[in-house]
Amino acid sequence: MSFGCGGSDYLVPLAWVQKIADARRTPVQDGNSESSHPEYEDVGIVDLSKHFGSRETGDSGDYMIYLKNGPHSMALAADQVDGVRTVSKEKLIALPEAVKTSANRFLEAVIPFDDGNELHMAYVIEPEMLYSISRM
Repeated sequence: MSFGCGGSDYLVPLAWVQKIADARRTPVQDGNSESSHPEYEDVGIVDLSKHFGSRETGDSGDYMIYLKNGPHSMALAADQVDGVRTVSKEKLIALPEAVKTSANRFLEAVIPFDDGNELHMAYVIEPEMLYSISRM
């Protein structure tokens, strides 16, 4: 699934995506004083914009993407959700170990894509590695 955050594009495996929520709406705004999804209340939230320093303060993104795989659950803040993007593994460009740091070790590859106007690069996230960061 493709989403944007802090001016960058990202991909996460669709199999991990459980729910996408509008973070601009609170349960009270929805006419409900309690969360209708209590299973998501205690997950770690990762805001990649704050993580990489492009958003230092303020609210996280407009959307929350809730991920779950087995015992691992987390939420990603997103500025936009672009939907499902089918990618060919042959087009993935693995990130060399020389460019990986403790701050970006969850980025496993990039993939070029054309949105019809220009060429972009999307970072492919390895959710298991990102999960370990969400728990720090």
